[in-house]
Parts: sequence; C-alpha cells; structure tokens
Amino acid sequence: MRWLIVGDSLTEGMLQPLANAMSAAGIAGGIVAHQGWGTGRWLRSGEVQTAISKYDPDLVVYILGTNDDPFNRRAVEGLVALAPDVRWIGPFHSDEMDASFRELLGDRFIPGVPLAAGLPRSPDGIHFPRSSGEELAGRVVESVCEGQRSVPGWVVVGGVALATLAVLALFSSRRSREVWEKDRWVKGEGR
Repeated sequence: MRWLIVGDSLTEGMLQPLANAMSAAGIAGGIVAHQGWGTGRWLRSGEVQTAISKYDPDLVVYILGTNDDPFNRRAVEGLVALAPDVRWIGPFHSDEMDASFRELLGDRFIPGVPLAAGLPRSPDGIHFPRSSGEELAGRVVESVCEGQRSVPGWVVVGGVALATLAVLALFSSRRSREVWEKDRWVKGEGR
C-alpha cells in the first residue's frame, strides 16, 4: 500500500511521526506540505499532481487545516479528480469546520477534532507541540486504515498547516532510505 499525505503547518509538525506511523503499518509513500496552503493553492500550484506522479499512491490523504475553505467546492472537486479515490482528515481545531467539510465530502471525510481530543496544543490553540506529534500521527494513520477497511479503494489528500515544502519518501528498504537521504527533501532542503 502506498499513500501520499498532503498538508500545511499542522502536517509539518508531524512529518517524522507520520513517517514512523506509516512505516510501522507497512505503508510506503510520501508527504508534501507547505505552511499556509489550502485546497485552492494546492490545486493551482500543480504540486499535488507532481507528487501523485512521483509516488503513484493507492491512497491520497489530505489533512485539512485553518487555510482550507469548506465552501471552495471547485478546489475540493479539482483535488478529488486528481486521484482515483480521496480521503480527507478534518481540521483538528474546529467542530464547525468539521461539520461543513463532512457535508461537502460525505463518507470520504474523517473528523479531525476527535483525533486531537485530549492532546496538548501550542499557545496558538491550533498547532501541537512535538510531544503531541507521535500520538496524533498514530491516530491519523489508524483512522485512515480503518476507513480503508470500510470504504475500499479510497485515497486521502491531507492539508494541515506546514511551514515548508516537505516531500518524504517512506520505503522499507535500506536502499530507498539512502536515496531519500540523498535527495534531502525533508523541510525544504531539496528546494
């Protein structure tokens, strides 16, 4: 199984924990993120299309954040059209946004607020300290895996707040890890 996770600064705070959780679940793939990017900007930039071509995912996971607008139906539909199936993780901070996205996305949507329940947050009330990253990443991967069992063949595209472009190849073989290290994509070092 191969995943592509797309997000913003919230995703950036979970890069290594997401990579670890995916690897532990036997999932390969990549993570792409930019701070402040939402669905419209991801669609206009062409970076999701490039990442889909590069990673050839079975599943695209979009982690939604404060930069995403549930009323930008055109952007959401455009992102859905890029992959065979799409799953969406709702914003971790807003029940209201979760409800709006659930209405738009239906059974392809996983509410984000319950995934973040009980986890310490940064002073801004939106982001998470590193200490919460492992737990939240584990919850995200587990919820997506459970969703796959109930809705076969979907892909999740995730957009949670990220500070820089980060593309992370997640392969189990040592050779693939060496290639990833050489490419230096994490935290924008590959730019």
